[in-house]
Amino acid sequence: MSEYCEIILAEAKKWIGRETKLVWGRYPVEREPIRRWCHMVKCNNPLYLDDGYAKKTKWGGIICPPLMIPIFGHLRYGPSSSGPETDWPPLKEGEEEESANILPPTAGKSAINLGGPIEFLKVVRLGDRIGHKEKLVDVYTKPIRFDPEAFWIATETIYVNQHMDTIANVQNSLIKHRSPEEIKATTPEQLAQIKP
Repeated sequence: MSEYCEIILAEAKKWIGRETKLVWGRYPVEREPIRRWCHMVKCNNPLYLDDGYAKKTKWGGIICPPLMIPIFGHLRYGPSSSGPETDWPPLKEGEEEESANILPPTAGKSAINLGGPIEFLKVVRLGDRIGHKEKLVDVYTKPIRFDPEAFWIATETIYVNQHMDTIANVQNSLIKHRSPEEIKATTPEQLAQIKP
């Protein structure tokens, strides 16, 4: 491994275990967004759309499609254009919402998101609130076709409901890599700039 990438990787590894704070989605789980999403993706499951059918099931009513959990859990920022603000839980006076950056330093700026497995643990019902937090699980280098020292980043996103029950867990892999020009441009002068 080049000394340049070795120094950056050593700093990146110090970030392993870093977590964001818990951030709540702006809106509760609602029927209308579920209906629209189901129609958009051509999902006709009556458990998500039909009150009469859903009430007769073991769930006793309409539930949220599992793939919508990240939508309700991340929909947060920007002003509401559809009605009054419904921030939940409300921020205390003088408190600002912030989210820590868990992505560590890397040698390259270009990224490839590989995705990863999603585990759904609890049913989400109409009216539930969803929050999420992210955690850096691992970072290492591994060659790819156009960068012999690409940085691989593993993260985990945990989704919870208003009772703080974990409802879903998403693992993700991201590759940060350098362009051929960036690889060629790595010079002793650049290396000197990153040394402590």
